[in-house]
Parts: sequence; structure tokens; C-alpha cells
Amino acid sequence: MTIMPLKQRTNNMFWINFKLSLKQNKKMLIVISILQMLGLPMLSVLLTAVAIDEESMSEISIGFFAMISLFCIAVSIFCGIIIAVNNFSYLHKKSQVDMIYSLPIKRKYKFISDFFSGLAVYLIPYIAACILSWAILLASGVCVKNISGVLENGSFVSLIIQGEFAGLLIMALLYTLTVLVLNCCGTLFESIINILIINILIPGLIAVIATMFFAQLYGVSIFDTILPVLGYTSPIGAGIYLIYLLASNEYTYSDFIGCISAGAYGKWVVFFLLFTAAVFALSMFLYLKRKAEDVSKPYVYKLLYYLVITSVLMAISLIARYDITTIIPVIIFSLIVYLIFEVITNRGFKKIYKSFIRYAVTMVSILIVCIIAVGTKGFGVESKIPSVNSVKNVRVSYQGFDQNVISGYHVDYLDKKFDRVYTQKQIIEKVIEVHKDALDLYNSGEFEESFFSDDYYYSDSYDSETYYDGTPKADYPRYKVNFTYKLKTGSSITRRYTLTYEQISQLFILDSTPQMGEFLEKCIFNNMKYVEHINNKVTETYRIYLADMLNENSDEYKISKAQAKEICEAYGKDYVNMSEKQMLTDSIYCYINSDYPVRESFKNTIALLEKYMLEVPEITVFDYLSAVLYPPEALKCWGSDESSASFGSMYLNQSEGRILNFEQFESMLELGMIRAPYYEEADCWCVNYNGSIYIIPSQFSDNAEILYNRLSETGVVVTKEILIEDLRNSDEDISYIIKRYGIDDDVELYDEFSLLQELSYKYYDEYSSFDEYFESMFETIGENGKDEYNYEKLHWNYWKSFNKFYGYATLEDYIEFNSIDEKDEVSLEWTEYTSAFPNLNAKLFTSLDKQQ
Repeated sequence: MTIMPLKQRTNNMFWINFKLSLKQNKKMLIVISILQMLGLPMLSVLLTAVAIDEESMSEISIGFFAMISLFCIAVSIFCGIIIAVNNFSYLHKKSQVDMIYSLPIKRKYKFISDFFSGLAVYLIPYIAACILSWAILLASGVCVKNISGVLENGSFVSLIIQGEFAGLLIMALLYTLTVLVLNCCGTLFESIINILIINILIPGLIAVIATMFFAQLYGVSIFDTILPVLGYTSPIGAGIYLIYLLASNEYTYSDFIGCISAGAYGKWVVFFLLFTAAVFALSMFLYLKRKAEDVSKPYVYKLLYYLVITSVLMAISLIARYDITTIIPVIIFSLIVYLIFEVITNRGFKKIYKSFIRYAVTMVSILIVCIIAVGTKGFGVESKIPSVNSVKNVRVSYQGFDQNVISGYHVDYLDKKFDRVYTQKQIIEKVIEVHKDALDLYNSGEFEESFFSDDYYYSDSYDSETYYDGTPKADYPRYKVNFTYKLKTGSSITRRYTLTYEQISQLFILDSTPQMGEFLEKCIFNNMKYVEHINNKVTETYRIYLADMLNENSDEYKISKAQAKEICEAYGKDYVNMSEKQMLTDSIYCYINSDYPVRESFKNTIALLEKYMLEVPEITVFDYLSAVLYPPEALKCWGSDESSASFGSMYLNQSEGRILNFEQFESMLELGMIRAPYYEEADCWCVNYNGSIYIIPSQFSDNAEILYNRLSETGVVVTKEILIEDLRNSDEDISYIIKRYGIDDDVELYDEFSLLQELSYKYYDEYSSFDEYFESMFETIGENGKDEYNYEKLHWNYWKSFNKFYGYATLEDYIEFNSIDEKDEVSLEWTEYTSAFPNLNAKLFTSLDKQQ
């Protein structure tokens, strides 16, 4: 009889056990295969069907089929837990464990064969589904033009491959974690509970610890700090992290869709595989150390239990971390939760005093950690500023003066598609300097906490933001900016600060960088591009909208792709070559697509617009919009009188304003007196037109003063449209409106304005007759209906007479201007008008000639 070598016998037993495990999971393999075939392949079929004839399928049916596919994928992923439990079920059965351990196979090989047989049953159907879905897409691409167009997009293909491979790795880690928990628990009940817990525990514990250390630290983003760790260590965290990489736009751009950059994705794959391998190694180590008599124990290795309960207590303690006054309720609640866990684990109240001791030790330890974290401000994390030599590059969420400073726009810290990355040492030094200034301002105690958390860029309440002596509490406006340092060690530091104008102005150096020019070129080019789907064909057109210097009136032009690219390149070049003074004070030539001002100094851009005969529309000053001139003392920018700015919030003493007629406003435009965006460290005159503030440079102050005095002496022309608009929509008191019209406070005129305001709210002009209005508002004449009817009729007549006679100082003016033959035709209406508004025309207009 030939004796088989030990090594050969071991190998044979390994494969025998492997095949036996596959055979035992045969039914589960069939179920998962069906589910996987209804997943990705069905989505591919659905995509092909929609591409062939989109109109034949309703949105509801498309959505329903997609939901079926996603549901099947989710269930098939969950099946990995069932397979692992089934393969290692003997660990929780006394009747089987002794027999299994006595088999002629080393426990190491037993574990490996059980592990990988289950993993094969779990992953092979998924891999097959991925291959089949690609086969369907590739076959469809041959026949369907829309599918072939999508497949030609390299970024789309890369994104799908990345997603499918990430799904494979996430499923492998889910299965491996399940095996780890099965080895730590002695009963099936604890195993199932802890399998569900551990998938929440890992990301939860990381989040709880990070929050415990870094909560309420100025500028520190807990999410950015822990996200990579979350992404490397759990299935849930991996999903969140990969979605974050796409949502934050750290990917390569394409025309339709982007994929995660190779560097970020490759780094995630490496660390994720390393963590999965570590979990596998730990699982095998615990499996080999486990004894047969451990069956039926709630926890074979109680470290898992202590990690779970400690995480729960830390999460509850976070409430007190944010609000110390809740410490007593937190202690009571956490004790109740702890005792519940102890009773379930120990199957009763055995040695309950030990539970109280463990609880006390755990809570005291958590308290000590909290005190240290708070006292050291996150162990020095808040005050950490990297050195210049340690920084490889810095990412700044600054999109340029026009976008950040003028509009006050700031992106959410998750969205990094507008961030620019800089490697120049000079810029890194400047960013670190601003970083230090921001921390110094915060630590100085000069401002309250709300200064750094609230957004006051659009605040109109500067009067409430000053001290009693009138000095401002803060340097307005405030800007939120993110810094992300990529260190030479490979790690990164992200901070988010609230900057004053003085601080963000130090970042103007970024406006002259090549990165800013390229960024603006790309933004404007994408803004000009329009993608249309016509007859299953994708077409691109390019349009440019040119608006006047007020950004009010615009014209559309269709241009070629080459022209669009040339204009964008010229704009980017002009922008980075612009000096800081030109940026703050230059006159505006026009606006491109509403968001991009072309300054007078942008010679290359203007030359191209003229070359391609793209004419800027003439300024149209609408007669229903008011232009109001304000003296320097009426304007308070950013809570002070030391500077004048057209951006950020400002406080206007509106009683000091004087309305300009449209000829005067147009003349000021032609002379270049109206500027926005504009900033000057001087107390300047300004004009409010259509709700926007325009600064008059100090060089034109004398001209503005002469015009203002003339308006004050002669009164102003107030059109009917402006008057009704002011009365109907303004939040001002009527007395302020009267003063703004250049008239001293007048009680009689106040009463007439009040009546007119009341009439304006009734929207009489929407009805063709009074009877129609009355029937709509009151339906029928009630008990006191006659008086009510006469009252409403009188007010109806007041409104109609106002619309007819307003603007005419005398009845003779009206008759002469409208060429009316019989005075009696309108004399009764005039009498009715003057009885309601005896002072209106006399105060606003002395004669028709003066109005004109």
C-alpha cells in the first residue's frame, strides 16, 4: 500500500473541502446569479432600449425597471452575509464544531478553503454580470449611434469600470468583515446583530472619535479630516468617499461626465486592499486561536463588545461635549443604555457591581479625553499651520475678484471644481500668511463668535452691527475661503476660514496667475456652449450674450467654436494682465454672458468683439425704474465712512436721496461717472439704479454735488410708474419717500400718499369696470351694501382720475396737451381728482412745462 505524502494529502483535503463548500452553496449561487443578471445587464438593456426609441417608454416604466435592477443588486450584495454565515455556521453549533475540528485538514487550510469558496460564490456572479453588461453595451454600440457615442467617451467608460471594480472590492470587504464577526461571537444571534453593528461601528467610531477631538474647532472640517480614513476602512465609508470624490469634482473633466482621477482612485484601491487583507489576517488568527468550547458564549473575544459599547457611550457623550449643561441627562441615559447591553451580553444581572465599575471607568476615561481635547484645541490641530517648505501645493477656493469679492459667492467646501491648485512658492507663502492672519483675528477676541459663522455679505442691518458710538463691529463684508495644503509627506490639511476684505485682498495675487486665466477661459467657454439633442443626434452650438455696462440690456450672437475659444483665451489673457487698480476702478465696457465683466483695459477681448462685429447693445434706461443720487454722508459701506464700494452690503440713508431724471442719468453714464464694480478709499457719491449701487469716483464729486444741489432747489420729475412702484413695494415709511423726492416733510402730502398707497394695493387696473371689480371682491350688496358700494365706487374714481390727470399742474395743461375741445367733458373728473389729491401735482409739478 502506497502512503500518500502529507503535503499532497493536505492539498487534496483543501480542494475536497473547497468543492464541498461550493456544493453546499449551490442554491445560493443560483439565487445570486439570477439577482445579478437582473442587475447590471438589465440596466444595459434598459439603456439600449431608451437609446433606440426613447418615446416608446414612459418615464415611469423606465424608472420602475431601474428600481428593479438596483433592488436586485442591493439584495445580491446583502447575500454575502448569508453565504459567510452558512460557510462558518459550525462555529456556533456544539454538535458540529468538534467533528469539524477533528477532520484530517489543518485548521488554517480549513479556514482558507471555507473563506474563498464562499467568496467565489459571492463574487463570480457579479463578475459575470459585469462582463455580460459590457457585452450588451458593446453589441448595442455597433447598431445604435447614441450608444456608440457614449462608449467613445473615455471618461464615461473609465467611470463605469471604476464603479464596477469598486463594487467588487466593497463586496469583498463586506464578506471579510462578516467572517471576522463570526469568529468573535459564540452564538448566531450575537453574530447577526454584530455583523450589522460593525458595518456602522467602523465609520461611526471614526466619526465619533474625530468629533470628540475636533468639534467646534475654528476652520477645521471634521468631514474632510476623517473622510479618507472612512473610505479605506468600511463598505459604507468607501461608498461615501467615492461619491465625495465625484461630488467634489476631483476628477478629470469631459464633455458629458467625469471619472475619478487615477491618482485618487489608485490610492483608495491600495489602502482599501491593505485594510481588507488586514481584516482577513485577523480573522484567520482569531479562527486558529478559537477553541471548541467557546461555542454558545455571547462573545468569544470580548474586545468587540467593549468597542461597541464604548462607541455607543462616546456617541451619547457628544451631546455634553457640545452643551455641558446636559451632563446629568447624558449620564443617566448612557447608564441605562450600558446596563441594557450588559444584561443582553451576560444573560442576566450576574455580578452587576462589575458593570457599574466598568461603566464608571469608561465614562471617566471619555471625560478625561474630552477635557484634554478641549483644553488643547484638538491636540493643537486648530492652530497648526504648515511650513512653506513642507507644502507641495495648495488648493484655494478663490474663483477670482469678480466671482468671490464682487458677488460674495462662495462654494460649499465639498465642491472643489472651482478650486485652483498652486505650486508657486510665492503663492504658498501668501496663503499661509492669510491663514495666520485669520487665526490671529479669531484668537484676538476682537469679534464675537457669530462673526466667523454668520454670512453678512448680504446683510442690510449695519446699523445694528455697530457700537453705540457708531464705530463698526466688523470689517465688512466677510468671505468664506477654503485652503487645502497637500504636504510633501502625502497627507493633506484642509481649513475653512471667514476672511475680512483686507485679508481676502491679499489673495488678489491669485488673479494674475496662469491658473486663473485658464480657469476663466474654461468657465466662459462652457458657458457659451449649448448641447442639443435633435433627431437622436448631439449637436453643439456656441452663443455669446453681450450686455451693456449696467448688465441690463443684452443681445445674443451665434459664433463658431473657434471664435468662442479665441474670445475666451483673449479674456483670460486680459484678466491676468489687469492691475489691481484696474480691477477695482476700471470702467466696464460690457458683460459677457451676464457673469463676466469686460473692462475698458481688456484690449484683446474688445478687439475680437469688434473684429467679429459683436456689437454691445446701447444702454436702455427704462422710465419705470428710478435712479437716485446720494451724497457721501448717506452711504455707509461696510459699517464705516472711510471707503466706498459697490459690492458687499451698505447702509443708505434713503431720506438723503434725490431722484434723477433719465436724461441726467444717461449723461452721467456717458461721462463715465457711474462705476461698478468699484472700490475707493474715499467717501464718494453714489447712485442707486434698479436696486444696484454704482459709485461715482471722487474725481467727479464736484459734478455730483452741483447736480444734487440743483435737484434739491428745483424739485424732481417723478413719473407715475415710479411713484406707484415706490408706494406699493417700498419698505420705507412714506415720509422718507417724500424727502427722497426733494420735498420737505408735508402732512397734507403724506395723507394723499397714504390714500394713493391704499388704492395701489387694490389693483383696479385688472378689471374692465367697477361693477366687475365689486362683484369679484364683494359678490353681492349686503345689508350695508349701498354705503359700501358708494365708498368703493368713490375710490375707484379716485384711482382712475389719478391715472388720467397725474402730471398735469392744471386742467388747462391737460386740455391743451391732449387737444380736448370741450372743457366740460373732463371738468367733473378733474374736480373729483383735485378733491382727493389737492397737493399732489402742486408739490411735485409746478407746471406741465416744468415737467417736460
